[in-house]
Amino acid sequence: MPVAGALCTSSLGWSSVYYLHAIITCILFLLFLYFYREQPQMHAFVSAKELDRIQRNKGGTNGKEPLPVKAIVTSNAIIAVWISAIANFMGIQVTMQFSPIYLNKVMGFPVEQTGLFSAIPQIVTFVLKMFAGVLADKATCCQPVTSVKIFNLLAIGGMGIAFFILAFIPT
Repeated sequence: MPVAGALCTSSLGWSSVYYLHAIITCILFLLFLYFYREQPQMHAFVSAKELDRIQRNKGGTNGKEPLPVKAIVTSNAIIAVWISAIANFMGIQVTMQFSPIYLNKVMGFPVEQTGLFSAIPQIVTFVLKMFAGVLADKATCCQPVTSVKIFNLLAIGGMGIAFFILAFIPT
């Protein structure tokens, strides 16, 4: 978003934002095609020592139990995570689509700054997700289901707080 604001005001124009994203996407896709291998033993960059460690720690596949799909799909924790994820994606879409316009037209910020300021909620959310993920992995105070609910709430709370603060910024 900060780069988009700078590109919009440059001689390249607003369409350069789309071209830049398309080029980056193509490059990343080509890198994925080059580096990805379904099996680690087929990958040129996996050493014999690393391959041995991967295969030793892989865990057996003998005696597979059937996957309890119905129990997973109807689990309250999973439903809560899905609702939270949908709310998170909606929040991201709202901020990405409308906050630059709001900041520029309503708040009067120049286009160059709207990109940077519009990225703040996503940056806050990303940082909180990283911390919440680490804390959730180390949490021993509650059951895993409760931990998922609590830390998922903490992870998306950053965007909610940023939206709340946005409402009180004076014009």
